[in-house]
This record gives sequence, structure tokens and C-alpha cells, in this order.
Amino acid sequence: FSATFKILGSAPVEMTDDTPLLADLPVMQRRYDGLLRSPPQLSAADALSVADYLTRGLAPETEGHEAADPGPASFPSAIDASTIAQEWSDTPPLALPWRDLPPPEADEVLARLSHSIHLRHGDLRFEGYRATKVRGAPLPFYPDIDLIDVQLESAAGVELMSALVGSGGALPLDGTSSPLHALNANALDVTSAEKAATYLRFFCAFVRGAEGPFDILSDVGDVPLDSTADEDVRDMISRTISPMSEASTNDEGAWLFSANVLYANAIFSATFKILGSAPVEMTDDTPLLADLPVMQRRYDGVLRTPARQTEAKPADTDDEA
Repeated sequence: FSATFKILGSAPVEMTDDTPLLADLPVMQRRYDGLLRSPPQLSAADALSVADYLTRGLAPETEGHEAADPGPASFPSAIDASTIAQEWSDTPPLALPWRDLPPPEADEVLARLSHSIHLRHGDLRFEGYRATKVRGAPLPFYPDIDLIDVQLESAAGVELMSALVGSGGALPLDGTSSPLHALNANALDVTSAEKAATYLRFFCAFVRGAEGPFDILSDVGDVPLDSTADEDVRDMISRTISPMSEASTNDEGAWLFSANVLYANAIFSATFKILGSAPVEMTDDTPLLADLPVMQRRYDGVLRTPARQTEAKPADTDDEA
């Protein structure tokens, strides 16, 4: 993108304007972790179309690359009849026709997911974790690709992760938009209003801001209120929110939607624009309600905790320094 900057003495540098120019370029990436950074890298999976990787898998060898080492199994499976019978620790991340996967099918999905994490996130380690439940649902806007949710248990407790899984591989969802933009170039189908609306819900649920995802609401039941919420709070939310609007289009053929969105503990109204495989645009937003008593999830890359009661803030004291 092009940008203009302003520097005034020791004041912070200001970027006063920016204009996108090119997107989704095939550039090598560095990984940053505090003081450290890796050299530029291009994984074998990134060398191919993401859509090809998910639907057909990696070729055993490509020119200039050795066959990828699948690496150690990341998720020892503990899925059996007893774990299938247990309740999930959290609601699904999206309203879809979910089904629990039985052990043979779940193990195959976990193998693809482990291979993908080894290729794309080689620095991630899951020692001490075991997969206890796997559920999946089809996505109408990604033909031949399913959304998968995995419940993991360790000594620290229960966490969950989501991924896109096709017959050839898997793409863990880490809250960033780049993997989805790369996939969309060859796989996204938003040719109908229904597909576009479902994709918008998916995109907002899996591309996170600093405080978490942007969950599109239909009614008060979509808001994860904690035990302190009384009927007055529920009534206030019910009076404020409404289901997502029917899709309309503009002159360039983009889908336009209006929706109420939950972000952290606040609700706002927003308008969105979807044009083919271009990035989703939030074209306007208006705050509606704030400081709601909602349960919170913690996010760390590909992992998230189940929704939990909001922790009370410590009381102010008079002996602060």
C-alpha cells in the first residue's frame, strides 16, 4: 500500500493516510516472537495453492523441494465411545449442521491436521494434549471443504481449535485473515445470497480483533450471558438487536448486509460488503450496548478456551503507589 507519514520531534510517528495497492502477494514470511525473528521462509504447503492443498494434498515431490516430512503425531487420540457420549465443553463456534465424528473418521481428520500444523506451524508443540472429541460441518461457500472443531485436554484443562479440512489436508484457523484470503482466490463461492450470508458469519467468527471475534447475532440467545445477567439485561438486548438483514446488492455486484455484532462485551450495528473473493469490508459501525455481563473465551493462536464466567476485577485500594 502507499502511505503518508508525519514526524514531529520526539512525538510518535503518525501514518496519516494509506491506500491499498496490491494484495495476496506470494512473499516469504518471517515469524516474530518477542526479540527473535526467523529467516524468510516458504513452506511446501505455501508453495502451492491453498485450495489445491486442502482438496488434493501435497504432491510427493515438487521441483526444488524434497517430499515433506509429516512429522510426529501432534494429537494422540483418546476418542472412544465414552468420550463421544460426553458433552462438549463449549457451544460450536458457528451455527451449522454439526455432527460428532466417530473414531475412524476423527483419527483421519486429526492426522491431516497434525500434518498441516507440522508444515505450516512447525514451532507449535502439543505435548501433553490429547484429542477427546471432533465435530464437523459442511460449508456451502467452500465446496469439498469442512469446518472441523477439535476438543483437546491437557493437565492445564480443556481447549478447542478449529480448522478447515479437505480430502487432501487441513488449514488451522488462527484468527488471522491471510490464510482465508489465500484460500478464497480459488475456492470461495458466494454466488448466492445464502452462501454470502453464511460466509460473512464464518469470516466474522474466525477473524479476530484484539478482544476476540466479531460474532453476528440473530437474537438474545446468541449472546453468552453469564450468571449475573438478570431479566432486565436480557430484555434490553432483545429490544436492541434484530436478525441480519436480507442481502442486497450495489452497482458493482457486491453483496451488502446489515447486522448486529457482539465484540468482547459490547454490541454494535454494522454494515458489510462482500465482492467475490475480495476481503470482507465493514463499511460502517455504530455502538449500541457496552459493558454487558458476557462469558469470555481466551484466544492464543489456534487455541481457544471454552466460554467462562467473567472474572471480577479487583477492588480499588487506597494504598496504590
